[in-house]
Amino acid sequence: MSSSRKSAELSQLLAIIFALVTVAVLYLAKKVVVPLALAILFAFLLSPIVTLLERIRFPRVLAVILVILAAGTTVGTIGWTVFEQLVEVTDHMSDYTYNIQHKIDTLNRTQSSNFSRAEDE
Repeated sequence: MSSSRKSAELSQLLAIIFALVTVAVLYLAKKVVVPLALAILFAFLLSPIVTLLERIRFPRVLAVILVILAAGTTVGTIGWTVFEQLVEVTDHMSDYTYNIQHKIDTLNRTQSSNFSRAEDE
């Protein structure tokens, strides 16, 4: 083996080891990394709104508080709506099950009658 081939294989091995270690560290640190990533994302999303409020002459602290309250209210409203929809779906699950089963039975009867007519001819 030539030394350039050995060094290429060694660098590939090191890259694989580095990738595995990185994935393992991120997996183990997800309790810290995920909230940090969400905080950074929200900061990037909400900072233009704070800047806009500052241009309208709101003090920075008041602008931040207003934006956080508005974002929290929006997220809470969306969460509550999704929760209510899920509760409604689970309450009517037996109706949905009956309706779907009835449609499947009707479809099976229609197909079997078409097949029996085709066999008769």
